Order: sequence, then C-alpha cells, then structure tokens
Amino acid sequence: MRITTTIAMLSYLLMATGFGSVDRLIVLVREHKHNLPSLEHHVLREMFWARHVEAVLTAPMVVLLLGMVSGLSGLQIVSSMASSVFMASARLIASFGGEHSVSKWAW
Repeated sequence: MRITTTIAMLSYLLMATGFGSVDRLIVLVREHKHNLPSLEHHVLREMFWARHVEAVLTAPMVVLLLGMVSGLSGLQIVSSMASSVFMASARLIASFGGEHSVSKWAW
C-alpha cells in the first residue's frame, strides 16, 4: 500500500509544481444568425496528465487488494484490474482529444 500512496504523492507533487500539466489551446467559434463575422475565442485549458497516469498505476493495485480481501477468484481480480486500467487510459486519451472531435467522445 505504500507504493500506492508514494505514486499518488509524486503525482500531486508534479501537479503542484507545474510539471504534471500541459496547456492546450482550444478555439471556440460562435456563428451569428445574421451576416456578421463569426467570433473566435482562444482558450488555454490546463490538462493535468499526471492525475491520469497516477490512476493508471494505482487503481489496479487498489482493485487487487480489494479483490483479495473480498475473496474473488483470480480471473475476476485480473479482469477487474484490466477494466480499471482501460478506464483510466480512456480518460487520458479523451482529455487529449479535440473539443468537438469524435475521438474525444469515442473514449
């Protein structure tokens, strides 16, 4: 369990010092009904990638411990760990997707 808390501590340290995030430029376009030019808003969105990497690393460990305590079979524990990794990885991929892209909503 110390590994889980150590990974989480390092993740939050990365985010607190500014190394665990990346800025993404998002362009929001607003169309007008009348023949006026459309408005573009440029927004910088801070994306904390360290939080998602921490979830990919620590969630399977927590699921493993909970599965062992509850007496699940090995197959059930492994499948739960795999789905936990998939879910955290999907969040990471979706956060890097475009604002209105299909890839963001597919994940």
